Amino acid sequence: MKILTIKAPINFNLFLFGDGHEGNIAKTQKGFKRLVDAVLSPYDGIKTNFAVDHGDIADTIELTDPRYDPDTVTSPLRAQEDACVAERMPIRKNLIAILEGNHTYKSWNIYGGRGGFTRKVCERLAVNYGSYTCKIHFVDRHGKLMFKSFHTHGRKLINSIAHDPIQRWANMKTILKRQLMPLAGDCTLMCKGHTHKLLTAKPQKNLYLVDLGGEMRSKYTHAVNTHPTGFIHPDWRWYVNTGSFLRLYAKDSEVSTYSERAEYPPMELGFAVAVVRNREIVRVDRVVIG
Repeated sequence: MKILTIKAPINFNLFLFGDGHEGNIAKTQKGFKRLVDAVLSPYDGIKTNFAVDHGDIADTIELTDPRYDPDTVTSPLRAQEDACVAERMPIRKNLIAILEGNHTYKSWNIYGGRGGFTRKVCERLAVNYGSYTCKIHFVDRHGKLMFKSFHTHGRKLINSIAHDPIQRWANMKTILKRQLMPLAGDCTLMCKGHTHKLLTAKPQKNLYLVDLGGEMRSKYTHAVNTHPTGFIHPDWRWYVNTGSFLRLYAKDSEVSTYSERAEYPPMELGFAVAVVRNREIVRVDRVVIG
């Protein structure tokens, strides 16, 4: 696991995205361009934007790969590498790290080692290679810790078969939390990619009672991290599943994507933005692009 330290102002935005899947015919190039434009523009009145790419930047599927599909694979690996570099070049100074993914991880036989494809893209962009999982310490200009974040590409899926949509989405947020919460005990923000779902779960405030001066008084738990180097209760953290840029159906009606053949349900494409104000995450926005 990589542990990175980033010096940041007390107000900034952190863009959380992943699963670009360059080289797949179903990728939305316009959607990824919307992300790039957003990172390069003020967001919520603040100009300072950082970003973390949560992996699977390309399909990296070659002829010898059993997953190869001539209908959906649009370019060879070297062309996919060039495209990944070109589309991220405008935001290279905003990118904190690019993570490994399960697709790109399997390109070792061509790139001479595990993580070779993603590592090569990172080298060309002069961006941190985040490996499969990384933690980030955000510190102020004096070096004082503001908060820590946890980022992984992920492996486990998130699904629910509940009939009611309210229950279904609540179940998936609970699964996201359950998967991530044991992986780091000191992070205010915990994120994963892989599932292509765009999910956010905010800290939960709970009511409790105390006695003061002989009277019962009500108080609430809160997400303020008063001990930034210690354990943060799982209910006080933010959880994010970072979405994707891969459509369910390709534009060509005669081409069937692997998601279509697997009978996956349609999912919102997009990314998330953690809004940091006065050193703390005040909300995480879902940005839907289609």
